[in-house]
Amino acid sequence: GKADEELARAALERSVVQERIGAQIAAQLVEVKAQVEQLKGALGDLRHKVDEVRAKSELLVARQRRARAAVRSSTKGTSSDPQEGLRRMEAKVRESEAIGKAEVELAAGDMDDRLERLEMEDRVERLLEEMRQRRSLPVHGTDAPGR
Repeated sequence: GKADEELARAALERSVVQERIGAQIAAQLVEVKAQVEQLKGALGDLRHKVDEVRAKSELLVARQRRARAAVRSSTKGTSSDPQEGLRRMEAKVRESEAIGKAEVELAAGDMDDRLERLEMEDRVERLLEEMRQRRSLPVHGTDAPGR
């Protein structure tokens, strides 16, 4: 009779609540998977940037060696002041070093900014999820006692 109907109602309410929780968990899983893929992509981008910086620095080292060799060969055949060739070479090396250092610092800054942005996005997502959970919990708590 009446008691059976109340028991059935309570069981159905619990079932509906469980379905909602299951749907929320499924949605969270989709979000987490998307975040994992985004982080994997960001990691790949960072690795690519590191590889680019390494390649550029190797290129600068090679250019420096070529310039050094060019200065040596140009000062051998001339009667001009060899010190002048060395000064030019030193200036070129300093310039190459400064360019290399600047490129490394720029790449590192990009990586730091990107990591900071990803950490902030992750924190925002966690806070949003906590808000969603807090918003949904009182609703469940007030449904059952009122009936």
